[in-house]
Amino acid sequence: MLRTDEVDEQIMQLLRDDGRLSNREVARRLEISEGTVRQRLKKLEDAHAIRMGIVVDPFRLGVGFTASIMLAVEPSCLEHVLDALARLSEVSYVASITGQFNVFVLIVAQDIVAARSLIDSQVELAACVHRMEVRPVLRTPKHDYHLIAIPHKKR
Repeated sequence: MLRTDEVDEQIMQLLRDDGRLSNREVARRLEISEGTVRQRLKKLEDAHAIRMGIVVDPFRLGVGFTASIMLAVEPSCLEHVLDALARLSEVSYVASITGQFNVFVLIVAQDIVAARSLIDSQVELAACVHRMEVRPVLRTPKHDYHLIAIPHKKR
């Protein structure tokens, strides 16, 4: 487990608020060296504790269909199914969850026909899938990565 300190937490908070900030600007705001910022970010990325990227609103880009898919997968096949789904370009999120379903998948497709084709050819045919529910996403008024930030633990 990677241990973070207050400087790591401050760097991550600044970048959560505005991921476009340069290392130089982060360093200026925190009154530390740019090299320290670069080194801390590399440590966090190498440990897979953070991932830098962008959030895209598929509807505004003309991608017309997003859906969540809940799968009940045989536990012995869980890792295989998670890995297979994670490799699909149409899949934007895959998670192992608890409850009557043990896999959550978010797909993005050009339209409902393309989504149905993906589900028919890839998801439904996945070995060990016992049950599936597809729920179209109608609207996304909020998508906030702050919600998945891991809080800093006091030592």
